[in-house]
Amino acid sequence: MQKKLLGCAVACLLLSGCGKDDDFPLNDYPINIDVSDGYNIDKIADDVAQIAILESDDTAINIDCATITDEISGSNRIRTIDFGASNCTLFTGNQVRGKIILTFETDFGASTRNISFAFENFFHNNRYVLGNRDVTKTTLENGHPQVKINLNMIVTGPTGTTFTRIGERTREFTAGFDTPGNVLDDSYLTTGSWSTTISVTKMTSIAQIESPITVTADCDYISSGLISYTREDGEYLSFDYGDGTCDNKVLFTLNGITSEAIIP
Repeated sequence: MQKKLLGCAVACLLLSGCGKDDDFPLNDYPINIDVSDGYNIDKIADDVAQIAILESDDTAINIDCATITDEISGSNRIRTIDFGASNCTLFTGNQVRGKIILTFETDFGASTRNISFAFENFFHNNRYVLGNRDVTKTTLENGHPQVKINLNMIVTGPTGTTFTRIGERTREFTAGFDTPGNVLDDSYLTTGSWSTTISVTKMTSIAQIESPITVTADCDYISSGLISYTREDGEYLSFDYGDGTCDNKVLFTLNGITSEAIIP
């Protein structure tokens, strides 16, 4: 079942729709540029974090069209995932090329593990990605796995515009983690905040998850949570996904005016 990603749900409301084209046409409201470009950066962050999590165990998981090599350095393992010079299609449908280099501790039984990764000539949907990032995997007292993702990176789009992302996102695996063979019972809570600065406008917007975003495998839409976007010029936008009902309705507030919208 294909999940509606957070960025897609946001972008669909503001723009003309979530079609096959990666770049959305924009209307005249300027904050839409922040949100739509933020959506593309979110896709990069999510894909890279997922790869880092899956590939930071003792045994590498095979990725089609990627070559994976290992090197031991003291108590750390350095794992290079080389997607090659031509685009490789991930399981998410996004295309990548270049290398992701992971460095992680080999104490695989530790309750907390740190994973760092760097990029080498790495492109995601033809966007050039720079930066050194970190992921911390922790098992909480309630037994739930939690991943804290450092979002610091610089992305250059196909037209040369540069986007600088600083912040972090935390994802708690709330159900289904004890049944790895069944993804249909999975659910997650996501929190965090981050800023995005655009080189062309020199404008910075702040995204804040005000109430944890809930995603479950048996629902195509975000079922609850609240996220806001604030630009440094004072423009404000928020999305309220409700109280847990699986539906495609959302309340969005634009500079104090609240309306209901339908996610396509």
